[in-house]
Amino acid sequence: MMVHCSQFFKSIWIFWVQTWNENQSLFWAEAVAAISSIIASFALAWYAPVSPMVFVFIFYLIGSTLLIYAMYLRHSAWMIVMMGWYTAMNIIGLWNALLGG
Repeated sequence: MMVHCSQFFKSIWIFWVQTWNENQSLFWAEAVAAISSIIASFALAWYAPVSPMVFVFIFYLIGSTLLIYAMYLRHSAWMIVMMGWYTAMNIIGLWNALLGG
């Protein structure tokens, strides 16, 4: 079990290094984009009005989940971080919209 974990984390590290080596300016552009989008999505998920947001969060959740897969295939590490965050915030937002927080 420990061998599989170390191989998993090694493959993640290699993935990030490859992203950095491919284009460092794009790496930083994606990093800033991911961080700023994470901050904005946090505010949207926690403080958005309830009624029309169920519809919005459902489609955002579908989109962000599919983009995780797409960005993994494209080897875009920062975009995976951002889409992973969006997926988590969309689940929280949908939960808050459906159950009232």
